[in-house]
Amino acid sequence: SALGWSIVFLTIVQIIAAILMTQLIADYLGDPANPIEVRREAYHYFGRWTHAALTMYQMTLAPGPWGPIGRLLIFKVHAAFSVFFILYGWVVTFAIVRVISALFLKQTLAAAAGDGEVAIIERMAQKDKETAKLMEIFEVGDTDGSGTIDWQEFQEMLASPKVVAWLSMLELDVSDMSQLFRILDDGDGQVSYKEFIAGVMRCRGGARGVDISSLLAASKKLGDELTSICHCLEDHGIAIPSTGQEVANAAMAVASPSPRLEEAMAQSPTQVERALRGSGSAVPAPDVPQWKIFVRSRTFDLIAGIVVSVNAVVMVFELEYKGLVIGAQLGENSWSAATWHGAETAFRLLDHVFTISFLIEFILRVAANGIVFLRAFVNWIDGITVFASCLELYVLSHVGGGLGDLVLVRLLRLLRIAKAMRIVRVMRLFHQLRVLVGSLAATIGSLAWSILFLAVVQAICAILMTQLLSEYLSTPDPNVAPETQAMIHQYFGRWTQTMLSMHQMTLAPAAWGTIGRTLIFQVSPLYAVFFVVFGWCVTFAIVNVLSAIFLKQTLAAAAGDSDVAVMERMRKKSQDIARLKDIFSEGDKDGSGSVDWSEFIAMIQNPRVRAWLGVLELDVTDMSTVFSLLDDGDGRIEFEEFIAGVMKCRGAARGVDVVSLISELRLVTSQVKAIKRGLPKGLAMACS
Repeated sequence: SALGWSIVFLTIVQIIAAILMTQLIADYLGDPANPIEVRREAYHYFGRWTHAALTMYQMTLAPGPWGPIGRLLIFKVHAAFSVFFILYGWVVTFAIVRVISALFLKQTLAAAAGDGEVAIIERMAQKDKETAKLMEIFEVGDTDGSGTIDWQEFQEMLASPKVVAWLSMLELDVSDMSQLFRILDDGDGQVSYKEFIAGVMRCRGGARGVDISSLLAASKKLGDELTSICHCLEDHGIAIPSTGQEVANAAMAVASPSPRLEEAMAQSPTQVERALRGSGSAVPAPDVPQWKIFVRSRTFDLIAGIVVSVNAVVMVFELEYKGLVIGAQLGENSWSAATWHGAETAFRLLDHVFTISFLIEFILRVAANGIVFLRAFVNWIDGITVFASCLELYVLSHVGGGLGDLVLVRLLRLLRIAKAMRIVRVMRLFHQLRVLVGSLAATIGSLAWSILFLAVVQAICAILMTQLLSEYLSTPDPNVAPETQAMIHQYFGRWTQTMLSMHQMTLAPAAWGTIGRTLIFQVSPLYAVFFVVFGWCVTFAIVNVLSAIFLKQTLAAAAGDSDVAVMERMRKKSQDIARLKDIFSEGDKDGSGSVDWSEFIAMIQNPRVRAWLGVLELDVTDMSTVFSLLDDGDGRIEFEEFIAGVMKCRGAARGVDVVSLISELRLVTSQVKAIKRGLPKGLAMACS
């Protein structure tokens, strides 16, 4: 999925770039006053849309060749093309490709983490490693070799900074040694190896959901016992004051989320929004006309996207046709290949159809959404594109001598370029493409500072190299071929040429070989120092550091996308339920659809099942506690009970469970105080 949408995203970018370049260079290629050799060479790269698309693909995935292609247009066609190649290098080759690489890395790590077999192997290996380390620690504490550790040996063991450091790495707090010893000891004053391993593995890290759930169940059970005692005392004539049951229940109701909200959280974002709106007391929205609802709907967006896509295909065919005509003029292809009967009329008619369609769409969107629609920058791009199309077709095409021919040509060229930006709208229709665009937008700040930083480095290097070679170029060496000297001048003759060479070496490291070897072997071997240092420090170190920053920004942007988070959470939940279904099926030996105590023990004692539950972050050290939490009281665990119980007890303690536990403890405390107040005075004083 990530690969597919990345290809779609880059393809859209390359299509737009190919359309722009084909339009920009068409006038130059069709002008017979320009050198025929340059026109033919440029035609091979950008003469037709298919040529330009192939060139963009080459420059995106293999940035090295951009140097010869770019230098041809910059130095032999027009210097303004340097703006396109520099921007394409920074934005596409540098930024977009790295953002996509970061998303690939995120998807790869998520896939590896979601692979059950890999997770089990890693968890078992990690557990074996930790158990081995705990064995070493235990042997350090067992100074008499008895196989157990008493209180004295335990204190001496924890006096070792190395042992404390190791236990800290296992997330075990050893500040209160006496409390920790009581937890590990089973009551005989000695901690055996098994008690030590089991206790440490259970106490390490944060509070577990299963422990909090067990404590909550015990607290509720204690509350029920106290309530029964209160009723018993009242039956024997001892009045028990109010325990504040209503207050406690109210606190619980406030602390716990509503069932409707919990159910909605498991649904889609749209359903969540509806549930939240439905649970409030807001005044219903006024009736909205059906045409406005349709314009704001996903269906209207999809129709508009299809029209934009068809328009892009028509533009591609139109540019291909014009390229074939130019190629026939240059002798690159036959006139028969450039003969498309009725093509010009069809393209002109379709241009009117698309322009009117986009104008109507823009007017409808503004009317349906009001001023809010114009607050988004991307909608301004739509408006400018529509305005440019109307201006080209219905104004400038009918203005003859009112404007100078050169001015008219330039205006038309700019308007044709603006029309290509329609394709950008396709990215708004698909969630995956919006994620890529959002991730790229999140890196704009980093991209700007990265460009500034590298531009300063390149400028310094360009000044240095231009100064070093200025004397050599001013006094030609008779031992060096004129062609070699001309090439050196092309790369380093002026500061702007040297700056372009530094840019090429930074973003296309393979290009340094052609540039560097000429200077090293034809001018001076000392230039090897510059190219080696530049390669290690700039091309390798600085670019990789900036790539790491891009990775951080991209991952943060992807993690902050609520839609992505909801989708990943739902996908993860489906995977976990599938795993639990396999575990339950393995435990249900008799096929009854439920698991009793004996089947549960056999299931949990399976190392693979324990590893699976460990991957799901469920601690099954105390099997009886886990069984009692999953069982509803009939001594058997149904499949639904198993799924619901594991999903509730897995992982760290939830805030709602902690709040519930606090409320239960407050209720128990109030019940105890009430019982004491209800006891006869003498007996109450004795209990105090």
